[in-house]
Amino acid sequence: MALLWLPNSDSGAPSAHDYSEVMKVEVDAGSCHGHQMCAIAAPEIFGSDELGNAVVLIIDEIPQHLVAKVRRAEANCPERAVVIKEY
Repeated sequence: MALLWLPNSDSGAPSAHDYSEVMKVEVDAGSCHGHQMCAIAAPEIFGSDELGNAVVLIIDEIPQHLVAKVRRAEANCPERAVVIKEY
């Protein structure tokens, strides 16, 4: 996981808001078998195509409040088709 520390102007010690993380997510279409475990874990982020395979609904950066759901979706994919990209 890539974390960037940004100095806190008050005390110099990092706080929860001093870390920033950019996350994007993809589905490896060749690996996905349509179990939809990702959509169960994170319905705001994953949907399905006409064949029932997973698709990502958020193409841009994943909002911070959904990061934990993306990680849960990745962990629950039996085919390991959920690919997290962090910058």
